[in-house]
Amino acid sequence: MKVNHAFANENVFLPKETKSKTLNPRKYSKFVKRWLPRNVKNQVIGDPFQEFNHEYKCIFIHIPKCAGISVGKSLFGVMAGHSKVWHYEFYDEQLFHKYFKFTFVRNPWDRLVSAFHFLKKGGRNSLDRKWAKDHLQEIASFNEFVQRIGDDTVFQSEVLNQQHFRPQVHYLKDAEGAISLDFIGKFESLEEDFMKIAEELDVQTTLKEINKGAHKHYSEYYNGDSQDIVSLIYREDIEFLNYDFH
Repeated sequence: MKVNHAFANENVFLPKETKSKTLNPRKYSKFVKRWLPRNVKNQVIGDPFQEFNHEYKCIFIHIPKCAGISVGKSLFGVMAGHSKVWHYEFYDEQLFHKYFKFTFVRNPWDRLVSAFHFLKKGGRNSLDRKWAKDHLQEIASFNEFVQRIGDDTVFQSEVLNQQHFRPQVHYLKDAEGAISLDFIGKFESLEEDFMKIAEELDVQTTLKEINKGAHKHYSEYYNGDSQDIVSLIYREDIEFLNYDFH
């Protein structure tokens, strides 16, 4: 199956304010990352660190639709933002290398189903609702949505730049394009992996279920074509995170 690709490199996934060559994290020298004044860094990306990062000496990469709200509120009592790995590295390279870094990932076919239904129902805020109204209002079914991603490069680009649909590895890559977290938990073994993190951080807690979706098993939403489209669009996630359809 031929799927049109809207992107030739990872720059398409970066926020608009970082798309110029001068602000592309892949172009930063180690000298620039280390010595650029803090006020300039604030203007570029803002401070990605929250109070819990320093209290627990950790960095939690919260990928949307991977149980991140449950994990963050259960461990820290707050919802972690969606900052990417390179944001932390760029803002404070010393703390980035010092702190324990972890994330949770999810089967890409499952995550896409979850994100689609989440936004179809309005998401969490006015930005989600506006995006859904502009992009999903006329789409009748999940397979129609996936087919359009495969056929329409403009629509594909707009979908993959929406944070809930953005490939997971783009949250995880550092400024050199490498992925080197201390722990990658999986949605499919959420409770077990959550307890490993709680033990590592010495937090006495249990996992709370928050923002849980109410849809059927993801495999029931796909036909052969839509399954193949996702395997191509999210190929990097599938290969690096070691997922298959079942």
